[in-house]
Amino acid sequence: MEPMRPMRPALNEIDRTSEDPRADPGSPSTPRDNSGLDRRREDWPVSTPDLAPQPAPVAQPLFTPAFVLLALCELAYFMAAGLTIPVTPLFAEGPLSANELWVGITVGTFSVTAVVLRPFAGRTSDRRGRRPLLIGGALLCAVALIGHAFVTELWMLIGLRLLLGVAEAFFFVAAFAALADLAPEGRAGEALSFNSLALYLGIALGPLLGEWLLNVGGFGFAWFGGGALALAATALAIPIGETAPE
Repeated sequence: MEPMRPMRPALNEIDRTSEDPRADPGSPSTPRDNSGLDRRREDWPVSTPDLAPQPAPVAQPLFTPAFVLLALCELAYFMAAGLTIPVTPLFAEGPLSANELWVGITVGTFSVTAVVLRPFAGRTSDRRGRRPLLIGGALLCAVALIGHAFVTELWMLIGLRLLLGVAEAFFFVAAFAALADLAPEGRAGEALSFNSLALYLGIALGPLLGEWLLNVGGFGFAWFGGGALALAATALAIPIGETAPE
């Protein structure tokens, strides 16, 4: 007598079992119920864009008290600097008896320190602030110009011209850095256009003032007049305050 073989499930039962692995092999398969998933999807939040009108940004004023003071400070300073343009060559050639070569060297020495020290002045204004260089540069210019009145030798004049270059490097860099700090967002070009009027107006009026002071009271009167303008620039720089961001 042959041994009994184990019964295999019918093919259709195998198919139903493969459709749903969790189904009982002995029971017919049933379709999945996705109604719960559909209900959960209905509960999902839907993001919609905010179509409400946004308020326009408030425009910041350009002509603040600090901006106006900075422009007046630059006007006084560059009038003092412009005053030296016609007076310095006449002073070197006349009372100091310098020839044409040394007159040119004396006038040009100003540019040496003014150019060399500008990168240093820029780093210092970022680390220490604009205010110390602005006030210090204007005050140093006043001291150097008044010192011209006591010059008796050409080398003394050359030394004071080098000192004026230091003052110009400090003041110029600090003033334009402060201007960038004070300019409202999106109006830097407009701020520069108005501020540069003070610079070029000072350079234009300074030589005329220097010639007039020289004709009225001589070289000493011209040097003290330039020193007074630089002191006025110092006084105008003090209330501006520090403009560099913290």
